[in-house]
Amino acid sequence: MKEALAIDIVCALFGGEQEVRHAYNADQSPHYIQVDCESDVYVMEMGMDKRSSFDSIHQVIFASILTGKKPKIVIIDTDLRRKAEEYQIQLAAEKLGIEYLSIYLGDIPKYLEIPSVRAKLGME
Repeated sequence: MKEALAIDIVCALFGGEQEVRHAYNADQSPHYIQVDCESDVYVMEMGMDKRSSFDSIHQVIFASILTGKKPKIVIIDTDLRRKAEEYQIQLAAEKLGIEYLSIYLGDIPKYLEIPSVRAKLGME
């Protein structure tokens, strides 16, 4: 399963919207960020258990500041091993008060059996 599809399914599981944009101004010009997933309560950054997910902490903290919502990081575990990247992200997130969750990639397809997830993904 590709990362983008896994993120879409997990976001739907949380009742969120994918790729939500938020504008801000800096240096006298408009800018925006894009959040992987946003619900009524959380802004979430999601990614695989790789070094590329290290920036999730920065992104979710900034999104939380802009939106006033709680930050959450969701790591998609590809091999049921807690590798160094996952360990670092989890400890840093917990130290900063960011909710952290790891979901095994192999479990994600079963979420498609949940009616609310299917509906959120337009699969009714």
